[in-house]
Amino acid sequence: MHLLRTLVILASLSLLTACSSWVYKPDITQGNLVTQEMLVQVKPGMTKEQVRFILGTPMLVDTFHQNRWDYLYDFKPNSGKEKRYHAIVYFTKNVVQEVTTLTAPPLTEKHTD
Repeated sequence: MHLLRTLVILASLSLLTACSSWVYKPDITQGNLVTQEMLVQVKPGMTKEQVRFILGTPMLVDTFHQNRWDYLYDFKPNSGKEKRYHAIVYFTKNVVQEVTTLTAPPLTEKHTD
């Protein structure tokens, strides 16, 4: 009888905690945060090393398109809207040809809703 009572209490507690909304969910940050301040520093004619110094190591370097570096960033807050940024640097003969953004990055590194 004591074992049955203990099992019922444990089952009730696990159901209550599984359904609760007060469980902590951390913010999830993935990728390279590249701001507009950083992007304006990258100019045509810069080398890959100079770009790496300003923006960091790219998130994606495609072996089939080695002249393209992709900088991806995802921010999934505990509550609020998810943010996604994507910047691409194109190279010709190991120097910057063009910098484009598919989704505009923030001006600074602050996360604001």
